Amino acid sequence: MDFTLSQEEQFVQRAARDFMGALCPPAVPRAVAYGPQVLQRKLWEELAAGGWLGTAVPSEFGGAGSGLVNLGLFSFEGGRALLPTSFRTTVFAAAAVLAAGNDEQQQRFLPDMAAGKTVVGMAPDLPEAASVQLASGLASGVQQLVANAAFADMLLLFARAEDGGIVALLLPAATPGITVRAQRAIGGEPVAEVSLEAVAINRESVLGSAAAPNDRAAIWEGWLDTALALLCMEMAGGSAKVVEMTADYMKKREQFGRPLGSFQAVQHHLANMRMQADGSYATALQALWAAAHRCPAHLEASIAKAWGGSAYKAVTVLAHQLHGGIGYVRESDLHLWSERAVADALSLGTRDHHLRRLSHARASR
Repeated sequence: MDFTLSQEEQFVQRAARDFMGALCPPAVPRAVAYGPQVLQRKLWEELAAGGWLGTAVPSEFGGAGSGLVNLGLFSFEGGRALLPTSFRTTVFAAAAVLAAGNDEQQQRFLPDMAAGKTVVGMAPDLPEAASVQLASGLASGVQQLVANAAFADMLLLFARAEDGGIVALLLPAATPGITVRAQRAIGGEPVAEVSLEAVAINRESVLGSAAAPNDRAAIWEGWLDTALALLCMEMAGGSAKVVEMTADYMKKREQFGRPLGSFQAVQHHLANMRMQADGSYATALQALWAAAHRCPAHLEASIAKAWGGSAYKAVTVLAHQLHGGIGYVRESDLHLWSERAVADALSLGTRDHHLRRLSHARASR
């Protein structure tokens, strides 16, 4: 496969980096991590105005229709800048509607998501780990760590239906019977516990119910491949930024009258960091290409997640060591990336889960 970016894709990536530089400096993720659980309104409005929220939403539903690869390139730049996860959860929800929604649901939900009129919160769990039960038109259960639930307009929750299959519930956050309680979690993500007590569910809010249970499983596996590809591009962007930050610091910081970067041991660490980051980008891009071209992407997506999650954490650990004392105080922005690395490594399945998944994918091929 040739992963060379086209001129259009290079333009998209440059535009995304310019956007992040202007509107998402480190002060924004710091406010998200250590401030109140509120939507970064100005940034959100600019994301909507720039068409970024609808990058992969077809034009007939109000999106730009420019495809998953462009969205992945934007996600890479979002990872570099630590773009608040309200973007990620809303984009993942749009992908779920595209994957499992009927025509009416797509017409109803996608235009508002693409236009930024709807913020969606969701948990980092896999669909198969659904903790909500749907029976007789009522949903009950407790979902932990639902990102952005405190200010979301809608919540995407996976639920186990009466037939044993998995469906997705796309519910207004203000639905009677839903209780949202803020939680604290690593990664600077505003998360909450969401409780559902006999919440009445109408058919418009259920994604995937028309398919048989086995077909639904395939639908959610495909959705997971798309979500993983985007998440892994974010992680690759974060890793690349940490390497860049550390290399710049090693050029400026001096010891014994010499820049730290001139010492061979430091150079070895930087080389290892760069190899980890480059591997993360290569595997993420391969997963993105496979998902975008509607290939079975289970193998590529799980390889990217297993590698990218470990690489992101390893890169940030070495970065803290090389930064020395300044790397261990909370005033250092490096903490923002290292905490996001830990959170992202656990999102949408752990390394062990994806090693098992890629083993099954290899066997099926």
